[in-house]
Amino acid sequence: AEGQEARIMVLALNDPQKVIETEASEPIKRFSAGGWAQMLFQRRTENLVKGHAKDIGETLDRAIKRYDIDHVIIAGNDSIKGAIMEKMPSSVQERLIDYINLDPHSDMKAIMDEIAPLIEEVERQQEADDVQALQDSVSTKPGLGVVGIEDTAMALSKGQVRTLLMLQDFQAAGRRNPTTGFLYKGLRDKDPYDGSELEPVELREAFTALAVQSSVDIQVVESDEYLAEHEGVGAILWYSDQQQPPGDQIA
Repeated sequence: AEGQEARIMVLALNDPQKVIETEASEPIKRFSAGGWAQMLFQRRTENLVKGHAKDIGETLDRAIKRYDIDHVIIAGNDSIKGAIMEKMPSSVQERLIDYINLDPHSDMKAIMDEIAPLIEEVERQQEADDVQALQDSVSTKPGLGVVGIEDTAMALSKGQVRTLLMLQDFQAAGRRNPTTGFLYKGLRDKDPYDGSELEPVELREAFTALAVQSSVDIQVVESDEYLAEHEGVGAILWYSDQQQPPGDQIA
């Protein structure tokens, strides 16, 4: 962002796409003369910058809602940082990673070189936080967490999962009931509940598909000792087997 114009980009899978542009209502110029004329001109310029900052904030807010954006990085001149930040709505403030000093007209490589380390740091911290939340859920009654392929497959199949966590290199063979959609670890031939013939599936793909279908949050973890000790997968649950599903509770 700068005083005159701004570009808003959405970064998905390391592929930046420019989706929105904003521009001040009139050209913002520099004025070098002194005296009262400079003071009036400077005040006019500051008002234009503040007005454009408000437009940027509102446009960012709409982009966050439209594209389900988790994190925001603002790049601009330090001279307008105060004006920009003052006009940012809470939806932007809550997602802001950093405000960096970068020429808004920089090419895409320069932009990515600058922001990639910031995104990497945030992602690694989010992974660590989610794994810690999983450990806490597993160890705390009523046991709103499971680890390992078998328990995760069953929880996903029963619609209990709120967040699915998988190591980046997680792979496993399994089976699926084509009628009920239930997933199972290993190479068994028949469903232990209804006796149906099971079909072979790759569980990483099957877990992901079922999670997406059920609107489950998915966290792919680059590396983690705890997950590695439990077959590379686990889940944080909405409810445990000892609890009723939220929709089944009686008031």
